[in-house]
Amino acid sequence: MSIPLLLAELRRRGILLKADAHRLLYRPAEAMTPDLLERVQACKSVLLELLRGEIAVSDVERRSEAESHREVIDPPSPCAACGGLELWETVTGRWRCLRCDPPTTSRHIFALAERIRRQER
Repeated sequence: MSIPLLLAELRRRGILLKADAHRLLYRPAEAMTPDLLERVQACKSVLLELLRGEIAVSDVERRSEAESHREVIDPPSPCAACGGLELWETVTGRWRCLRCDPPTTSRHIFALAERIRRQER
């Protein structure tokens, strides 16, 4: 859960947070559910930074937005025939070797498809 959403949920339930050295205090205790407490504990370090004024909520929002857009891209394997790493990606998302399978055919087909689309308009 993102920090801004967690803070909104705490606010909605009327739960107040307070930083006390390395501890995170909250009240009223009866408003805190076990699930919500688990989420607060998972974000404890960031919440403490916020409460101490070390970072701003906007910094946390930017941080969580960047984390949500982060994705892992696995590099394609080298060409099985020549072992080269000079690859190009087809329109369908497949990787081809630039030496063994140059994109001329694919580019030709793609250009032909573009011409056909223009003629249909």
